[in-house]
Amino acid sequence: REVLQEIEIVDTPGLNDPIVSRGEATKKFLGECDVVFLLSYTGQFLTQEDISFMRYTLPNEGIRNVIIVGSKFDSGILDDNKSKTIEEAERKSINIYNNQAKNNIDACIREAINSEVLVRIKESLPPSYVSSILYSCSQKRKNNQSYNAAEANVVKNLMRFQGFQDDWKKLLSLSGIDGIKKYKIMPVIEDKEKTIEEKNKNVVIDNKNILLKLLEDMNIEAIQNKENLQNYDKYELEEKLNKIFLILIRIVFNLP
Repeated sequence: REVLQEIEIVDTPGLNDPIVSRGEATKKFLGECDVVFLLSYTGQFLTQEDISFMRYTLPNEGIRNVIIVGSKFDSGILDDNKSKTIEEAERKSINIYNNQAKNNIDACIREAINSEVLVRIKESLPPSYVSSILYSCSQKRKNNQSYNAAEANVVKNLMRFQGFQDDWKKLLSLSGIDGIKKYKIMPVIEDKEKTIEEKNKNVVIDNKNILLKLLEDMNIEAIQNKENLQNYDKYELEEKLNKIFLILIRIVFNLP
């Protein structure tokens, strides 16, 4: 697809993948990405457990942009048993999931000691909502193709809302796919060079700060060693080292 040229898209295992090695590989790889799309099913959208897990799994450094996506938005709309029109059901569903995401993230930030990742996630609100099945329906309707059983069932259930029409433009609008292309993916592509430039600059700054910290630690250690040589003779230094060694042994082996 032309829109995806010049960029790389990687579909990683989920952050809570049961296979530990894959989860660790995902965590390491995410630190090398410029943009991360966090996909969460709207039926259980961004629970506090999910957000807390993200805080411990997403790296603090490396990621420059986080985009939250609510998937299977058709299920979210169909969960609405009170709205009469499709417009009302869509609007209410978006408000519910927006508030749910914000409240759960805020609650996790209040409880967190280190919340850099959570703050970055909060800055990406509100989420985008998409339905791949409605997008598939819109393309099939546009090309006069037949729905499969799952697609036909979703369209049939949406018929209960006033204003819903089984035409490709309405299905495409509800799918949210064009919106996420225009407002999320395209800005990422357009800012690619700027993103890379800023990331390279930050790498230099980060490495410089690490080097300065190492030099500072070495200087402090050298000063401390000089003071020790001035204040203690060889015997006293050996006694001091022996005491430190015994303390470490007690800590390691949990001795009294």
